[in-house]
Amino acid sequence: MRLAGLLVAPLVVAGCAGDGHTSPAPHGIYEAKVTVGTSGTRTVWLDVDSGRFRVRISTGHGRKVTVADGHTALTVFRGFTTQTTGTSAFLEATADPAVAVLRKRIEGEAVRSTDGIEDLRRVGHPSTSLFAVRSVASPDQVVRQLRVGVAPASGPPPYWLGATLGGNRPLYASTTRGKGFSSYSVSYPGVDVQVEASGFGLPECHAKHIVLTDGTPAAVAVVLPDPGPCQTADGTTTSSVDTIVLTTDRPVGVAFVETPTETIMLSGSAVKQKSAVRIARALRPV
Repeated sequence: MRLAGLLVAPLVVAGCAGDGHTSPAPHGIYEAKVTVGTSGTRTVWLDVDSGRFRVRISTGHGRKVTVADGHTALTVFRGFTTQTTGTSAFLEATADPAVAVLRKRIEGEAVRSTDGIEDLRRVGHPSTSLFAVRSVASPDQVVRQLRVGVAPASGPPPYWLGATLGGNRPLYASTTRGKGFSSYSVSYPGVDVQVEASGFGLPECHAKHIVLTDGTPAAVAVVLPDPGPCQTADGTTTSSVDTIVLTTDRPVGVAFVETPTETIMLSGSAVKQKSAVRIARALRPV
């Protein structure tokens, strides 16, 4: 769908005025072509004042569109709908990473050399439909932001890493519900924790057995590029955790922690082979 009525003007980047004075903070709506890492190029519209945004990307499997009005975001991909509610900052943080890349560029912050931004322009008179989130009676997946440190009323027993991690408080917490599953997530700087009430079945030879803070027995395994073959107790060879398909546009580490009733995924820049077990042992009920 083409968005009619988008009148664009060339962007003057904040802080780059020729008189040597810093320009005022940027305001308004911007549009750009954004490439994150090795993934495809998105068209991104971002209102830097309200946090509203639209992201459109065409892939080999179809077109994916996310629209956020500052309170609710709706993602549609091949007919599958995800509705997310929360603060504008939460919606940006959980959106396509191209949104954060564009905001950094507009606000004069450095972006990774592997992230590309082209055709950056300011939108003068946007279409009224640009950030309009359509109503969906029964989304396939619903994500809701929660107050950090408060356990949800239903879903899997939630785990987190405490009120602080490395001196930093949690950023966001949320629940995700879909057809036949639910999960709890909490994000810290450098570490995301996601809990789901399902067994993953970690290969024993790549797992380390630990005990969580509350005494719950668990096994933890780090997703490595090539951990090698693994054998089960009966001697048959199984695939290892590196066969998991994890789509990410950021350099993050991933580890899985399996308890008798839940699977907890740890991900983020702070999750490394040497730190994953230490982080896993710090898990505790919310």
